[in-house]
Amino acid sequence: PIALTAFPMHGQQKLSHEGYRTRDGHFIEWFGELLSGKGPVAVRSRPEPMILRAGARPGTVAENTIPLDSWTWRVPTLGPRQRWWWSSRNAYTDQMLTSDAPIVVWNPFLGVSNLWDEISGSSAKLAFDMLDDWTAHYAFAPIKEEVELTYRRVFERADIVTANSEATLSTAQAFGRSDAILVTNGCDPERFDTNSSASGPLKVGYVGKIGRRVDLELVLDVSGALPDVEFVFA
Repeated sequence: PIALTAFPMHGQQKLSHEGYRTRDGHFIEWFGELLSGKGPVAVRSRPEPMILRAGARPGTVAENTIPLDSWTWRVPTLGPRQRWWWSSRNAYTDQMLTSDAPIVVWNPFLGVSNLWDEISGSSAKLAFDMLDDWTAHYAFAPIKEEVELTYRRVFERADIVTANSEATLSTAQAFGRSDAILVTNGCDPERFDTNSSASGPLKVGYVGKIGRRVDLELVLDVSGALPDVEFVFA
């Protein structure tokens, strides 16, 4: 039997080919390991266009997890890419969907998907872990109403809500979840040495996208105020 169902932000292709580097990926790896002997973790990917299926490449799959990909004959329309989250929402596979296995959600569009009625009416415990806030994300502005609808549904159904930052925690609270818990990002102690060997001048590093979501004015102000600290962006 399935021990846990996970709805990652994107899907198995991203997890496999980027090394489970994201917050949801790390949790899925840990869940697979911790639930070994109790049952696998079903990983339900965001639906993707069927035209991309031929190019899908097999990759590394975390221990004790089962990828459940969803494909649709719909194709993305011209315009903002984020509309795909809405237009593909009803193409999730219901393969191996159980009514009692706990559910962890990172993709909020589950709340308006073809699986939602069954999930919302089931006895399964559901945890919503916020790793982003699409209600305030500039790229989701064209579908802001749809985003707010699905967030509202998931917040209402979730048995537990966790947030990765003060900002996402504030959003959860604004939707009425005063019980939301702050769980900040960290490092896997099995992959990183917990004994620091750092030496020399202080260095601040950033690895990720550099775009509108990065407050470059703040970065310049801070770096200017701390001339003895080196800031490295990759």
